[in-house]
Amino acid sequence: MPVTKHSFARYQVIDACIRNKQRSYPGIDYLIERCIQRLDQQISRSTIEKDLKAMKDDPEPGYYAPIRFDRIKRGYYYEDPEFSISNIQVKEEDIDAIEFAAKILRQYRGFHMVKRYAEAIDRIIDVVDVRRILSMEEFEEYVQFETPPYMEGTGYIEPIIRAIKEKKVLRIEHLSFNVFKPPPVSAQSTLKGTAPGTTSRILHPYLLKEHNNRWYVIGWDEKEKDIRTFGLDRIKSIEPVDNPYRKSDFDPHEYFKYTIGIIAPQSKPPQIKIEFTKQQAQYLITQPIHHSQRVLKETKDKVVFGFELHPTYEFISFILGHKDNVKVLTPEWLKDRVIEIINRMLKQYTASERKKG
Repeated sequence: MPVTKHSFARYQVIDACIRNKQRSYPGIDYLIERCIQRLDQQISRSTIEKDLKAMKDDPEPGYYAPIRFDRIKRGYYYEDPEFSISNIQVKEEDIDAIEFAAKILRQYRGFHMVKRYAEAIDRIIDVVDVRRILSMEEFEEYVQFETPPYMEGTGYIEPIIRAIKEKKVLRIEHLSFNVFKPPPVSAQSTLKGTAPGTTSRILHPYLLKEHNNRWYVIGWDEKEKDIRTFGLDRIKSIEPVDNPYRKSDFDPHEYFKYTIGIIAPQSKPPQIKIEFTKQQAQYLITQPIHHSQRVLKETKDKVVFGFELHPTYEFISFILGHKDNVKVLTPEWLKDRVIEIINRMLKQYTASERKKG
């Protein structure tokens, strides 16, 4: 049976469960429960049983996972405790093919459709080059890449893209951030019985955007009569509706022109001046955080940068993340806001210390 995106996602969940040392020897019922929770799909016992067999024996996906069942503990485990389906070794001819494909893409990196993936292409080439120098054991010992965490809601990417392309309206069930843990909702459930903590929205989708390994859909919200942003990890179910699609002159480049991240006020942005220590400034010089960034002044110890953007949550978090290496110069109200946040943080710590005393 060919591997689909759904079966591949289940393999990832099953693999994570079997390797979880905090809850070893997961049984079939636990695997079913975890797959339903993580993937928002109604999954049968026979499906998981077939997945386990495919992971063990099938040439496609070709994991040949050493899955065993412990009759005493009534659960599954890997005979090789170091095994993971993510650790499958790549053959030399596969590396040749990857390198060849990546170098072809690199030739066309100037094209609009390929330009956005230039960094990923370079990353693939770097991995292949390093892999050729080192053995698999040395590679794992000497090189470590950042692995983004699994994010909920990625299964909605395809239907949302299709809706944007075909100009279709969607009804989404969106979970409020006031709810700490999303309740599992079957992908086959309808929105007639809205789950606790969720709201039903009619959305005319315009854009799918990624930020910090999270996906968001931006579109016209019929309830708010305005453009709104919804995180895919907070969407519990989605379905098309027959409402007429609201055409718009929405321009994603203009919409996010004066912001960092996903929050995008549409008013005129302020002129911001920030002073960095000379050492910390090098990070901004080598990797600017916004297209409006420019150096206004440079001394022996300090560098002053200018920005034309909205000081959203993401931007203020960026400032606070640089601790005592940064200082807001203007506007005055932004400086006051940062001071207020720092004072609230200090108050929390001093209050906890007084309780200890």
